[in-house]
Amino acid sequence: MKPYPTPTHRCHHCGATSYRPVIERNAQGAMGPSGRYRCTGCDVVFSHIREWRDGSARPGSSQADAGLFRPLTADSSTGS
Repeated sequence: MKPYPTPTHRCHHCGATSYRPVIERNAQGAMGPSGRYRCTGCDVVFSHIREWRDGSARPGSSQADAGLFRPLTADSSTGS
């Protein structure tokens, strides 16, 4: 029996083939899409599909320190 082909569009870390939008509060307090996405199989957060596919986004990394993403909290300066 022939093995199944590996999907081209998949997470470089876990192999998942889907992702979902990250929802955050905006400056007015309303919830909405942040423009970033999270892999459905692991904690990779990314802005562009090539980061998810090719590996420039890393799970568990501090994306804010890398200068690629905003923190997930609405206001990281308060420590909450």
